[in-house]
Amino acid sequence: MRRIICLLFCLCNLSVWLGAQTAPLSAKMELFKDYCLRIRYGVASKNLDELVDCLKEYNAEEYNSSGGLFVYKGEKIGLTAFDRFSLLKDLSPGDIPLGQHLQFEPSYVDTLVSMDLQPVELEEASLLRSEFDCRYTQRAIAAHSKCTYCTKGSGPKELFVVAEADGMINLTVNDVRNNQVLKDVSSGGKPSAQVCWEMKNFGEYTIEVVNLSDKDISVIIVGN
Repeated sequence: MRRIICLLFCLCNLSVWLGAQTAPLSAKMELFKDYCLRIRYGVASKNLDELVDCLKEYNAEEYNSSGGLFVYKGEKIGLTAFDRFSLLKDLSPGDIPLGQHLQFEPSYVDTLVSMDLQPVELEEASLLRSEFDCRYTQRAIAAHSKCTYCTKGSGPKELFVVAEADGMINLTVNDVRNNQVLKDVSSGGKPSAQVCWEMKNFGEYTIEVVNLSDKDISVIIVGN
């Protein structure tokens, strides 16, 4: 009987881990992830046409006046900064300034295009909207290191992370309040990672991003 209970426990944990890898994102989250991956590719390949195409429906004046309403592939995506988002310093030896690392935020990419892909250093945008589809923050992590962040929430949760060009990452989310650990990991890391889960009770969850790359990288962390 004890063996059966242990087996069932392991299977439950395995299903949570697998579910985190296979669960699809909602339409707006998937759309913004597609944009982020295209920006990663465009910068890596120095493909200005790709970046310009990503921004063809972007209007700087409208974007700033609306507080972050971004049009991509004909769809409006409301972007806002994460609130109640903090770095757990004791668990984040790899935390470094963004500096001239890639930021995925549309106004930054627009500046990058206008500068003919010359590295630029801008303060991270902090857009505030009452209605939004995606919350995000942009961070930088030292080579072969990790950072752990903390935020709060409840209900159906979606979260993805995209690394800048040549960056490879692993993602682990620990929903402390609901006793769930969700992972999207690979032995060599991944260009992007995502998890989806249900938070039945409101509480804190931590987001651990591991940089497996040989260089410092920036990442964008996006959730709902």
